[in-house]
Amino acid sequence: MRRVRIVTVISRVICCAALCGVLGTTAHAQKLPALREVPDALPVEAYTKFSQQRAQLEVELKAFQADAKAFNEKRAENQSDTEYQALQGRKMKYIEKVKAFNEEVKAKGLANVSAATQTYIIQLEQIN
Repeated sequence: MRRVRIVTVISRVICCAALCGVLGTTAHAQKLPALREVPDALPVEAYTKFSQQRAQLEVELKAFQADAKAFNEKRAENQSDTEYQALQGRKMKYIEKVKAFNEEVKAKGLANVSAATQTYIIQLEQIN
């Protein structure tokens, strides 16, 4: 009985560490991508749309971080696998949304600059 409890506690500690991104070798420890800044040079309609989307994603991130922190502050025996899986699902959905947002902003931003400038921007991004 005691051995089962220790294994359960250890597995929950590992899950908690993966959620925090401490274990970089797991698929679930994928870092949260940064939100791309909305270029000022976009047409007003596009700028407004992307600014609102970005603000919504920032709110979603803060809510996720608060829930993840609350989960991580619980003692291991009070953490459930269901709660952990729900947080992981939210994290993956958020990552997908941010990647899509970043690509859309990048594409719209590139559509508003010359071909020479586009090439330069792409080269800079490859360096970074």
